[in-house]
Amino acid sequence: MTLPLNPAENPLTQFRESLIALHSTDAALSLFLDTAIALTQADAGSIFQLRWDLRGPELICSLARNFSQPDIQLQGNPLPILRNSLAGYVATTGEVLNVPDVYQLPLGLPYHFQPRVDSATGYRTQSILVLPLKTARQDIIGIVELINRKCDRQARLTADNYGAAVIPFSPADQQVVEQLLRTLETQFLEQI
Repeated sequence: MTLPLNPAENPLTQFRESLIALHSTDAALSLFLDTAIALTQADAGSIFQLRWDLRGPELICSLARNFSQPDIQLQGNPLPILRNSLAGYVATTGEVLNVPDVYQLPLGLPYHFQPRVDSATGYRTQSILVLPLKTARQDIIGIVELINRKCDRQARLTADNYGAAVIPFSPADQQVVEQLLRTLETQFLEQI
C-alpha cells in the first residue's frame, strides 16, 4: 500500500482529522474499523472489547462488518479468552498476528484457529490480521480482527471464489493499521 504524498489525500491524515470531530468511543471505533477495512481491502472486520464477568475475562464483540455477508450479527457475542486461540493469544500477549491462511497454520504454534464462528455463520475465514486494542497507557482493552483481504475491493466472497479472491494481508497493510491504532490510542483512548 502506497500512501499519497499530498497530506490532504493521505488517508491517515483524513482519519486523524475525522477523529478529532468525534465525541464518543463507539463513533471513534466505528470510524477506525471502517477505515481499516477500506485501506486493507478486507472483506470483514470486528472489534472485541475486554470485559470481566463472574467467570473471568472475556472478549465481547462490540462492532462487526462483513461486506460479503452483511446479515451476520456478531455484536454482543462473548468470546472466551483462550490463550491458544488467535484472539486470546493477541489479547493476552499484545502481539500482532498476520496469518495468510488460518486453516493452514503450521503445527507447534502457541495458537490455532477456532472455526466456531465460521461453522455457525457459513462464512469462511482465510487470511486474518489480529491486533491488540490498547489505551494510551498501553493497557490491552480488546482486539481488532480484519478478515479476508481481497484482490478486488468490490468482490463478494462466495464458496466458489475464495481461493482466487482472498490474499494474505501484506506487511504494509499491517503497518497502516498499526498507525491507525496509534492515532486512535493517542487521540481518543487516552481517557480510558
